[in-house]
Amino acid sequence: MTQVQLETRIQEALDGVISEENWLALQDEMARSDEACRTYCRYVQLHGLLGQRSRGLQALTFQGPVIPMHELVTGRRRKAFVMAIGLAAVLLVMAAVVMNMVFVNQGPEMVFKVSPGTQYELTHLDSEEPPTGMALTRGSVLKLQQGVVELSFESGVMAIVSGPGELSLDDDNQLTLKRGKAWFDVPRKAKGFRVNTEELCVVDLGTQFGVYANAEGEDEVHLFKGIVEVNSIEKPTVTQALTEGGLKVSEQGDLVSVEVNEALFLTELPDSLPYLHWSFDGEGDERFLAQGSAAPAENLVTREYAAQQDTGIRMVPGKFGQAIAADGLGSYVASEWRGIPGGNPRTLAYWIRLPKGERYINPVVGWGRRNVNGSMETGSFFSFVESMRWGVVCGVEVGWYWMKGQTNLQDEEWHHVAHVFTGKNKADGTPDIVTYVDGREESMTRYLAGGREYGDVHIEVNTITDPTESVPLQIFTQLWGDRKQGKAYTAKPELDELFIFEAALMPSEIKKLYRFNNYQGDSK
Repeated sequence: MTQVQLETRIQEALDGVISEENWLALQDEMARSDEACRTYCRYVQLHGLLGQRSRGLQALTFQGPVIPMHELVTGRRRKAFVMAIGLAAVLLVMAAVVMNMVFVNQGPEMVFKVSPGTQYELTHLDSEEPPTGMALTRGSVLKLQQGVVELSFESGVMAIVSGPGELSLDDDNQLTLKRGKAWFDVPRKAKGFRVNTEELCVVDLGTQFGVYANAEGEDEVHLFKGIVEVNSIEKPTVTQALTEGGLKVSEQGDLVSVEVNEALFLTELPDSLPYLHWSFDGEGDERFLAQGSAAPAENLVTREYAAQQDTGIRMVPGKFGQAIAADGLGSYVASEWRGIPGGNPRTLAYWIRLPKGERYINPVVGWGRRNVNGSMETGSFFSFVESMRWGVVCGVEVGWYWMKGQTNLQDEEWHHVAHVFTGKNKADGTPDIVTYVDGREESMTRYLAGGREYGDVHIEVNTITDPTESVPLQIFTQLWGDRKQGKAYTAKPELDELFIFEAALMPSEIKKLYRFNNYQGDSK
């Protein structure tokens, strides 16, 4: 029944002129559709108010029913009276259904848990009584600044969402993921569970899958088990049943195959903020094994690339166990990990030792699209060291914007360096990046390419991680291109205990990382 037909039948019922056939059809529609019940209730309320208005002030004080029964009966046939009585009975049933639905919706439909250090904002519809505790109801919006959330649906569906992200609960069987990465485990009894992004609609048919709502690129779905039906929002007729692999939405709105990537998604709630850690302890290839709670930690490939035969990354005594050292010839370390994308919060921390007698203009560690042509872009995120008149300082660059510290690190002692980007901007339009040296906030001098002044332009961090346009995580790599090759390759910095967090650590956590080599303290 269309909306116009529904409203016509309701009006005929209220006027007492509905046929028996249409009356039965209306009952069937209200029994089938909650929305039809709500429409009927609105019409009854409006009908009663109009009746009161037509009878004037006296009717407003009338203590009887909104529509007096004798007005319904007078002048009508007995058949119409019987129909009105039947309609009243249906109304009582529908009212009970609607009231039950209202009270159910006000209760929690989905509860969630968060990992330590998670930052989020939860809002509910104004018309709904907000649930208590960590729960979402229909229309609730959860904005995840950083960290990880575990969602548990009454239907048995479980999801792990990694921030930054934003999601809303449409109903008990549908979720909209505006931004972020989410892994879903859907039991057979919840078949038909739906996930929407701005570009994709994914209908589950009993399976495990991941959805990446990419704020910087195309949305993706990755299938791990079972089958899902995928629709393009831009082209609703473009539909594909996915039984293996993955799909993304092209710029034209078509569905394009991609390799499934389990490393994008966490499948359980971690006991810490997501991070990767390279201790550089071990022998052979084990020197470069990564640990941590971030999704790609397991089986992540990181290896060295020697510049010449019989050269390569050297192993030296570190701050904790072993450390790695550049050979001064151009050898470097690279990982398969693409890095933290876009303007997502992050913390990059490590220990470094700089031998005396050398001059530095060296990248230490970073990823993204390296800026070698002076363009106004922020596609990279690299930490570096550079020789100044008073010594060698640490710095961080995001393309055409960079910062340099004041503390001299070239004293042959180990120093702890940490760069924290909150994912936000300061009042002057520059990125909110804080650098720490040995657990203390460092005084930084800021630079813009082309001699621009702060406040003239808003600098939006947009780290590129697309494999066709950027480099993955690299250590001791060439940052500036061949034009400065001689300067960049000669020094031999030493590096130990590299941490990368998919979150902005607090000052107290940086101090713990400096003191205990663990941001949660010595008890961990």
